[in-house]
Amino acid sequence: MFPVTLFGDSADVEEIVVTATRLSMPLSRLTYAADVVTGDAITQARPLLGLDEALQGVPGLILQNRFNYAQDLRISMRGFGARSAFGIRGIRLIVDGIPETLPDGQGGVDGIDLSSTQRIEVLRGGAATAYGNAGGGVLLIETERAAAAPELRARAATGSDGYRQSQFGYSGQTGDVGVVVNLADLNYAGYRQHSAARNRQANVRVSVERGDSDWLVSMHHTDQPEAFDPGGITRAQADADPRSARAANVQFNAGEALQQTRLGLRYRWRSERFGELSVNGYTVRRDFAGRLPFANAGQIDIDRRFSGAGFQWQRNVRVGEWPVRVQAAADLGLQRDDRRRFDNLFGVRGDLTLDQRERVDTRGAALVADVAFTDAWSANVGVRHDTVSFDVVDQFAEDGDDSGRRTFRQWSPTAGVHWQVTPQWGAYASLSRSFETPTTTELANPSQAGGFNPALASTISLHHELGARWRSELHAVSAAIFSIDVDDELVPFELADFPGRNFFANAGRTDRRGIELSWSAQWAQQASTRLAYTWSDFRFDRFALDGQAFDSNVVPGTAEHVAFAALDVERSGGWFASAEASYTSALVLNNANTVSADAFLRLELRAGRDWTRGHWQLAPFVSVSNALDAAYTANGRINAFGQRFFEPGPDRAVFVGIRIARALRP
Repeated sequence: MFPVTLFGDSADVEEIVVTATRLSMPLSRLTYAADVVTGDAITQARPLLGLDEALQGVPGLILQNRFNYAQDLRISMRGFGARSAFGIRGIRLIVDGIPETLPDGQGGVDGIDLSSTQRIEVLRGGAATAYGNAGGGVLLIETERAAAAPELRARAATGSDGYRQSQFGYSGQTGDVGVVVNLADLNYAGYRQHSAARNRQANVRVSVERGDSDWLVSMHHTDQPEAFDPGGITRAQADADPRSARAANVQFNAGEALQQTRLGLRYRWRSERFGELSVNGYTVRRDFAGRLPFANAGQIDIDRRFSGAGFQWQRNVRVGEWPVRVQAAADLGLQRDDRRRFDNLFGVRGDLTLDQRERVDTRGAALVADVAFTDAWSANVGVRHDTVSFDVVDQFAEDGDDSGRRTFRQWSPTAGVHWQVTPQWGAYASLSRSFETPTTTELANPSQAGGFNPALASTISLHHELGARWRSELHAVSAAIFSIDVDDELVPFELADFPGRNFFANAGRTDRRGIELSWSAQWAQQASTRLAYTWSDFRFDRFALDGQAFDSNVVPGTAEHVAFAALDVERSGGWFASAEASYTSALVLNNANTVSADAFLRLELRAGRDWTRGHWQLAPFVSVSNALDAAYTANGRINAFGQRFFEPGPDRAVFVGIRIARALRP
């Protein structure tokens, strides 16, 4: 039971199929860099504090903000998302076929139940042809399938910094119907002052398979009644007292509370004659209340509804002697935000300062073809067109009518070629164009008038990539070299009157170059290793703000070197152990490149035992985070006002727990 399930068993080189491209393809034939993480690598003996625990071994990623639940996990993929003040930007996030990314492009992981996650696909590069408004890639998450035999299971864990986590669930297949129900509750007092959080989740998945068709109904509810924000602090404060919170964040009780309910439905039908048709629909309601660390308009209340539908059809045809797979897809998305802002009177809601209704409509259609010229050579081409419309209706008449409208329209073409040099070795090249609109939050007007910032434009990216993959029964190696030309990069900044709140400007042009390497090896039946390395050089080509030029400077939020190494061992009797080391070089934190977070090495240790007694399965475990007790920055705040760039990460932490399962029948 190795945590390494990325490349299959040592005795079976079964092909891995990637679905994040929408046109399902074997991993070996993709013309983009991609990784698949499954099973124990996601959940085994982990505290499940964040999605980064499972993703740190994927090259091309920088993972931050694991311990500040008010700001949410930040994922940077080839530099996309590095600017995000909170949540995930530039990356499309899909859960069980339902977008967890809003129509405006903002995503978050607070609605993902890690304890029932079974598979994560990571597609790096230009993903716009597949999903539209996303510049950097796709994270596709699938929750667990129903167990063949019904079972009840529970998990309980406790540990440092007031960590407590519990889980209870049911999983079983009865005839054509599979049901999975999972309840999870996380309490975390936090390493830093004013950083406590609680998150309660319920996840239900019902699948029905009958002949050539199948149905999937997924439901998820998140209740996060509290998530406090300790804020960024100066380097001197971080060195002297890393557990401290920014005084203003405590004074104004900075933090958030939210509830979100998601309901999705998917139907698929397959026919040898007509191909495969998939139709889906979803609706999400999210209520959010946030408190920022300043008085003027420092409290936010958002009543959000977003819904959508999509279809995709694919069929195998022949063009002359060439077999071709063709796919047509269309997506509709609708987002409605009733946004109000109030004065923050030291944590108490004050007078109303903004009241506006925001609407985002998205419409996209794509056509993709994959052609096999010979057994060795294949190519894929595609094109997508998207329209993203933003409307705001000002309902606060005291300061005039600041209603407005912004519409973005983009074409996103892609082309790639793959050469299967030998049965074990393949190489590819691809070229694609992607776009990324500002979100409703990023469109906030720095002039403090209502409505949207009229000067902010979409980011346009041109991706060039060369890569190779080699795979045998015991080893798997992948390499990718990429170059991305980015026009109108979105860059955050803060204003003196609103510290802790981000506004955005367009950089003229950004050049990104990088190399991504990974190697997985199974040395014996009971030992395996994983290695990953990323080199990045992301720089402004042309960028000036407030009369200051930043040409040739490194894009903030990025690091030159990121490396990962892991050793996984399993012994007879169900014993297992794992050691994971991750290294990040200095992380640049401002446009001028005068401030950076220090490089750090973090070591994670996990061990436990799985055994079965009759109908019972028991799995006690222990996990040690930051075993070397390194001082490091868990989250760097980009271009922060007042030198408050740093959010220190926890020192050494220990977690212990047990997982129990009971089969309901033999």
